[in-house]
Amino acid sequence: MKKIINYTFIIGSLAALIFCTGCKKKVSGCMNTAADNFNRDATSDDGSCQFSGDITFYYRAAQSSSITTAANPATVTINGQVGYITVNLPYEATCNLSGCANFHLPTGNYNYTAKNLTQTWQGIATVGKECNIVLIQ
Repeated sequence: MKKIINYTFIIGSLAALIFCTGCKKKVSGCMNTAADNFNRDATSDDGSCQFSGDITFYYRAAQSSSITTAANPATVTINGQVGYITVNLPYEATCNLSGCANFHLPTGNYNYTAKNLTQTWQGIATVGKECNIVLIQ
């Protein structure tokens, strides 16, 4: 009888060990691979995913009432960051174009202020996963 109890205990212990070897500890986190805070160890998505994107501000030559140059740049302030527009473009800007005020921010809506020597512009700009281009006019 003692041998049967010992064998039962050993077989039960081995079954528990085999069963639990395949068990994974639940790890909550962001499971979206495109997110800034993707957690490759997460087994359960907790809704904490965060994304960021680019936003570019520019002047168009025909729109600007004063010339903006490297010596006389316009400033753009958004989310506490300052960028400079140093050129008047004769065409629509592309994302992160040199001479434009370029920012990389978490997705969301932001108040911005743009200033040159004679004018001030204010507005709300949206940063999404894709680049947003804002014409200052």
